[in-house]
Amino acid sequence: MRPRPYSDPVDYSVLGPLRVESSNGPVEIRGAKERLLLARLVAASGRLVPTGELVDTLWGDEPPASAGKSLQTFVLRLRNALEPERNGSPSLLLTEGPGYRLALDPSQVDAERFARLARIGERSLADGRPENAAAALTEALGLWRGPAYAGFDGAAFAVAEGRRLEELRVSATEDRLAAELALGRAAATVPELERLIGEHPMRERLWEMLVTALYRAGRQGDALGAYERARAVLADELGVDPGPGLRAVHARVLAHDPTLGSPTSRQTLPPQLRPARTLVGRDEELARLRDGGTRRCAAIRPSSSSAAPRAPAVRHWRRHSRPRWHARVPSSTTGPPDSRRLSTGLTRTPGRTNPTGPGSTEHRCCSSPTTPTCAVRQR
Repeated sequence: MRPRPYSDPVDYSVLGPLRVESSNGPVEIRGAKERLLLARLVAASGRLVPTGELVDTLWGDEPPASAGKSLQTFVLRLRNALEPERNGSPSLLLTEGPGYRLALDPSQVDAERFARLARIGERSLADGRPENAAAALTEALGLWRGPAYAGFDGAAFAVAEGRRLEELRVSATEDRLAAELALGRAAATVPELERLIGEHPMRERLWEMLVTALYRAGRQGDALGAYERARAVLADELGVDPGPGLRAVHARVLAHDPTLGSPTSRQTLPPQLRPARTLVGRDEELARLRDGGTRRCAAIRPSSSSAAPRAPAVRHWRRHSRPRWHARVPSSTTGPPDSRRLSTGLTRTPGRTNPTGPGSTEHRCCSSPTTPTCAVRQR
């Protein structure tokens, strides 16, 4: 049976201590029995709870002789708290057949909203939409204020619901961290993964993500160390080896598998320290390379590491000019390189024809005496 609609909805929060709020503000539920009764009805999510189950919840195996009448009293008090201005029949806590139920929509209970958002996040992650997944899961986990059904530890229903919801919470946290990893936030996930592993050391998915996050953060040694920690914990506590998933991640780290993601330990330089994109002091040489109309030129620079700072500028020039052939010459070369030896090291630009032999190229020096940079023209 569907809950009856009503004009003044009440929100129930059980992801932490029980909290009730209406459009007029917080609703105070006085009395331990009334709070326990309400928590049991909220856990039923709008379903009927038989009177016998409510008596067991309130008094356990030894209910008083007046349990039935006392239950009615607690129900009346609860109705007055939830609907203080009610006239006539109650619209929230209903008597139906052999028991009672709360007329509510699942969206009025924070535990139900959490579960719905967690499912949305899980589907988004599976569909390859980590940004949507992270948003939904962050919102879901933000509903928690403490242990579910806190304060009702002696009630069997609260213990069962608490365990169920805690499992969903940890799974949702794993999914959120997986989404963060997919978004390239490896380093930021490491502290939370370490904390969760301290609380749930047997969950291999957490270990897998920790190894992956450490590797992507440029900490390969720590990643391998995390795997050894996981292996030791599983062996000591359960007497088993890591499962296939964790072993596979370990093997990929050892192999530097590119599908695992590249380490990101290098820091980005600030703009003022980045290499120049122009060849400062080479205006004459660049002019010679650019002129000539149909001439097909290429930059030939020494293979010495001292040329490395000029590499970004050279790449920039190549993108905006018309090079066709490229060759590397030893840094010890002085003066123009021999054309016969040079032609064997030329690399073809895609879409062009290779030289036919040593006699098919000629060179002219375009450099200063101290910089062996030459232009080559195809005959």
